[in-house]
Amino acid sequence: MIFGRGEEVLPDLLRNAGARVDPILCNRYPSNEKDEKVVRLIDEFVPATVELIALTSTAQVRRLQDAAQRSGKTAELEAAMQKTLIPAVGPVTAQAVEKAGGPVGVWPKTAST
Repeated sequence: MIFGRGEEVLPDLLRNAGARVDPILCNRYPSNEKDEKVVRLIDEFVPATVELIALTSTAQVRRLQDAAQRSGKTAELEAAMQKTLIPAVGPVTAQAVEKAGGPVGVWPKTAST
């Protein structure tokens, strides 16, 4: 099972050590058939109807980006993210938000146990 940043890092590490890897991602979201709900959220971002969105995984950030791209709303999402307070669950998610062009308003400095 792969969580967070391990989606990219862990399988490569294991392959380099000689392992056969078959990753199962825990944070999978429905594909294109459910895009309309995500696009509706993006549409609510644009007029600043949404003031805050908490993102808990890099998969959520990618889901927003992928749905925006498929619906031709990438520019709208990027502009809306600039105006929205975005708390992130931790440093990995915060990095994904920043890479997507959004400012991270709040994130914990230490991991919880």
